[in-house]
Amino acid sequence: MMNDTIYSELFVQSERLKNEVKNLPKRRFLYEDLTKKTNVMCGVYGLRGTGKTTLLLQIANNKENSLYINAENLAFVGSSIKEAVEFAVKKGMEYFFIDEVHAIPEWPMELKLLYDSGIKNIYFSGSSTIKIQEKAADLSRRAVLFHLPPLSFREFVDLYLDKKIDKVLFDDLLDFNTRKKIIAALAPYERYFEEYMKFGSFPFYFSQKDDAYQMYKNIIEKMVRFDLASVAKIDANYIESIYKVLGLFALTGPNEISKNFISKTIKRNAYTVDTILKGLCDVGMLNPVMPFKKGASVLRKEPKYLLSPPLRLTLGLSYGATYEQIVGGIREDIFILNTLNFNPRYIKTDRESKTPDYIINGISFELGAHRFKHETDYYVKDKLIIDEKIIPLPLFCLFY
Repeated sequence: MMNDTIYSELFVQSERLKNEVKNLPKRRFLYEDLTKKTNVMCGVYGLRGTGKTTLLLQIANNKENSLYINAENLAFVGSSIKEAVEFAVKKGMEYFFIDEVHAIPEWPMELKLLYDSGIKNIYFSGSSTIKIQEKAADLSRRAVLFHLPPLSFREFVDLYLDKKIDKVLFDDLLDFNTRKKIIAALAPYERYFEEYMKFGSFPFYFSQKDDAYQMYKNIIEKMVRFDLASVAKIDANYIESIYKVLGLFALTGPNEISKNFISKTIKRNAYTVDTILKGLCDVGMLNPVMPFKKGASVLRKEPKYLLSPPLRLTLGLSYGATYEQIVGGIREDIFILNTLNFNPRYIKTDRESKTPDYIINGISFELGAHRFKHETDYYVKDKLIIDEKIIPLPLFCLFY
């Protein structure tokens, strides 16, 4: 139940947190789009640790009479979102920023009722990618959703080096002359790309580089123990199996993983494996990529799963692997992260084996060393190589 004492505590916390980010010089790419929105609810979803809370607080600082609320705190004191917001309106608040909104099970209905009552300037966030998308559908035309992915290399350079690189379009990469200009502009920062591939795709990395590995381990543990429980029927009995599955993805090449292989290795039935995989995808730890259909339909339409960077390296190191041993998987993780908006599809061999080859907009790309006996439109290499048939991987990391 909301009262003056609880509200006062929420207000003090809101002001303190807003003040902590007030002087941050950099913002994620969604900031401009979100600050322009008025009289519509905006939802931000994405992997834990990608900067959703900081983004909400930065926007709150841009709005007069704004209140930031962590929904987990509301759940703790037994207050609903609707009750808290209506109480705050009476105190003169006009803009509301509700973080970790999924902590309140009935949040879609509460936001809908608030919107229909005329309280429309509401921003909300959640780490549960699919749950936010599914439940926000209940809000019909009232809410606009925005995905906040891990950092692109373009953002990495801006945040780390304070250097601006222009965004590129997919078609820019296909034009050789345009590609050469992009490579020239990117050349001064090439030496930082490996650092980005390793641990540089989350914003906190820049202020906590020495502790990055442990920070990522902590994020993984929170996602496994808390976020997964909010999206799937997964309890403590599953945790050991989940870590085994994550270990398999980290240590085994992405082209060698199958549901049957996972089931046999962790000694769990197909239903349990499907539940775990769906949960890992729902919270954004895994990015599923479907196979490309050529001619007759693909015999087995099993997705290929890529880890969200930098989870593969974090998990790999914890299991004793080195960066060099798993860099092939990391390369594919980075490629898929940065091309998800283009709906990539992976290519299978004639024998139905997975390959590091992908189709985007009808164009084929092969990552890493050339190992498969078929034609491809472009090869994707880590280095900034100027060649008509080669598109450097860093160029795919400049879309946002």
